[in-house]
Amino acid sequence: MDKEERKTINQGQEDEMEIYGYNLCRWKLAIVSLGVICTGGFLLLLLYWMPEWRVKATCKRAAVKECEVVLLRTTDEFRMWFCAKIRFLSLENHPFSNPKSVTDKISNGHAVHLTENPVEENSHEMSKYSQTQTQQVL
Repeated sequence: MDKEERKTINQGQEDEMEIYGYNLCRWKLAIVSLGVICTGGFLLLLLYWMPEWRVKATCKRAAVKECEVVLLRTTDEFRMWFCAKIRFLSLENHPFSNPKSVTDKISNGHAVHLTENPVEENSHEMSKYSQTQTQQVL
């Protein structure tokens, strides 16, 4: 893995950003926790305002495909840093996967009406959507 592995998202658009992948490192987190206690919380305040330092102090580099935390940097003249945790959503637990649960739900005071075969249509749309989202990020 390249030390400076970075990907670009929204390339050529106004909100273009560089993305770096990181995984949580428990021993680094323990050292930072000790530092927070020793500084009376000042280190925590500093790391809150500096997301790049927070991620680099508590995590180790990883591939974007296999990371738990991402560090985003804008490519404009300000070069601002943002931190985000990665969340995985399971399609098996989605409410549209079970037609019984969908018919029981009420939206805006009206019952939800389904087409003849909602499971196949919704699962096909969800899988198509998840494939496009995966391709966009990676």
